[in-house]
Amino acid sequence: MQWVVQVHILLSGINGEADDDRLCPAERREAMTLKEKLRAARAAIDEDGGQYSLRGFHLTNPTPIYFRESPAALLDLLKNQQDNTAHIDGEELTSDIGLAGEISGTPWRLTKAAFSDLCHFTKTPVSFIKRLAKIDETQAVDTLRTMIDAYFHTASKKLLVIDSSSGYVLGIVGKETYKPLSNVDLVNWGLSSGIGLGVSEAWVNGPNLRVTFVSETLNVKPCPNDIVQFGMALENWINGDGSAKASDYALRLVCTNGMTARVGGHTNIIRHTGDVQMAVQKAIVASSKRAKHMAPAMKAAATMYLDDEGIRQVRSFIRDGKNGGSQALDNKVTKIAQVEAQKEGREEFEVSLWNFVNGTTEVARDTKSIERKVEIESLAYKTLARYAVEVK
Repeated sequence: MQWVVQVHILLSGINGEADDDRLCPAERREAMTLKEKLRAARAAIDEDGGQYSLRGFHLTNPTPIYFRESPAALLDLLKNQQDNTAHIDGEELTSDIGLAGEISGTPWRLTKAAFSDLCHFTKTPVSFIKRLAKIDETQAVDTLRTMIDAYFHTASKKLLVIDSSSGYVLGIVGKETYKPLSNVDLVNWGLSSGIGLGVSEAWVNGPNLRVTFVSETLNVKPCPNDIVQFGMALENWINGDGSAKASDYALRLVCTNGMTARVGGHTNIIRHTGDVQMAVQKAIVASSKRAKHMAPAMKAAATMYLDDEGIRQVRSFIRDGKNGGSQALDNKVTKIAQVEAQKEGREEFEVSLWNFVNGTTEVARDTKSIERKVEIESLAYKTLARYAVEVK
């Protein structure tokens, strides 16, 4: 509420609005506060035949590119990405931002991530400005312009991270604090870590990279014909949206299902500040060495057959939203676990903890959103660690 009043006051001062008592009814409607406009819009949305859905900001989102055991092709793409990435002084960002993210007077356009960064640096809630644009596009653009003038160029200096090949602004970062970390370097450090790791899978989602590595020399058989390799999952955001991450990782070869440990001491988070290179290289070595310690938990889970109470507890854990679960996820995982038990020669109710863990990673494998995929992979690890052996 305080923010709404603040913006309205700013706009009133710039637009020279008169006191409401001096306005005719038509003019008074024009002078509605942002809160009033939002309230009026909520009442009108159900009656306007969906026209509000056609309004608003229309920003781009990168299309994920998937790689499977192809480090050469991955590195070629990342090298091209690195060559095309430019850092432009934030002072060149004008306050005239269009609904498609275009920046007036420049050849650049904001992506969804960069738009969120801009809102952050201008103290403008993303959800608010997007909702406002659904109601009144002109008012939303004017509001954003006002907030850019008031905050963006008066605070600490910024850098625009730009893909010069497309003209898209990938993100906005602090000029004095941000230390770029190349996706090319990240992959090369993993490949040359001296511990025999190779690329298993990789996803490039615009400026965001996730690549998984496994080592053939570190494997375990939780049960016959079920081989698991260990390694790490590395993540990075060259636009500063997220920190670099190195997480313990395991890959089940029979179905290429991955499991990511992103809890406690099983993941390292490196902010893009200071000596990024040394911190990431240390995290790579630490994570790959830790991963093999998941093996005892896996072996225990493969022979841990659950009674009715055990099944109830595991299912409750998997559907708990606090763990990243849901009722729909629980239903899918349970069905997969039952089918796997039958394939192993047991009845569908004779499931092991390993069946539930594998059911969770199988759902993760088929999940399109990379963020949700990692969340479900992490839930598989948390289920394993909670109900088998606490991994140290």
